[in-house]
Amino acid sequence: MPKWIDQSGCRQEYASGNRDHHRRLWRQSLGAGPSTGRDSLRRRGPRGEQRYDDVSRTDLSLLWGLPLRITGRAEIFFRGVVYNVFNQAAQTSANETILTRTNDARFALFNPFTTAPVQGTHWDYRPEYGRPTGTGDYQAPREFSFSVGVRF
Repeated sequence: MPKWIDQSGCRQEYASGNRDHHRRLWRQSLGAGPSTGRDSLRRRGPRGEQRYDDVSRTDLSLLWGLPLRITGRAEIFFRGVVYNVFNQAAQTSANETILTRTNDARFALFNPFTTAPVQGTHWDYRPEYGRPTGTGDYQAPREFSFSVGVRF
């Protein structure tokens, strides 16, 4: 009677929905400070403001192998994997576009070294800000995969 070789595995993953607390605003260089052409200006929001759902996922895998007596070293194998076993769902990202003079002519230029940016005058949120923009903004649903083959 041939002997089956089997292996199994379980992986639990958890990621907090906490995000970087900075919003990035871009402005055209006004010649003040380093002449990089584009400088970033960071504005801190309240702690935890840009928080998405916590992500929890459990994956299971199983590997069975049957050695072939004819060759001595070869084996037939089957490997099955289930990702996100409990089909957890979460929003993991969203539209984070900020409108400034560089992407919308309505806004006034400003010197970040001498002027504090004012929402509505120098920058504003895009109307879709904070909303998911596609399937990539959500946790992947339950997924199955398997493979069968000969290993030698």
